[in-house]
Amino acid sequence: MCLGVQDFAGRGVILWPSKRRIGIVAFYVNLIQIVVSIALIAAIVLQSKGAGLGGISGSSEGGVFRARRGVEKLLFNFTIVLSFLFFATAIVNVVISG
Repeated sequence: MCLGVQDFAGRGVILWPSKRRIGIVAFYVNLIQIVVSIALIAAIVLQSKGAGLGGISGSSEGGVFRARRGVEKLLFNFTIVLSFLFFATAIVNVVISG
């Protein structure tokens, strides 16, 4: 059921989806955001483990920079995509929640 009014000809005009429909959409947006956040955390942890055991404890490798290749580059790009997805779902969640 949708909220709406009637136009001059007596037909129903939908103004806004019902609260029930918004609740279902909000549930799925929250679920997607949880899944994306867990995947983002896993990708970040895998990147820190890929840097060596020194990266986990906070120590650095002496400031040596190296090019990302292969799986490391794929994981880096996947992390960027996940961060954009997380940001987008957060914005959608705020808009839906009102």
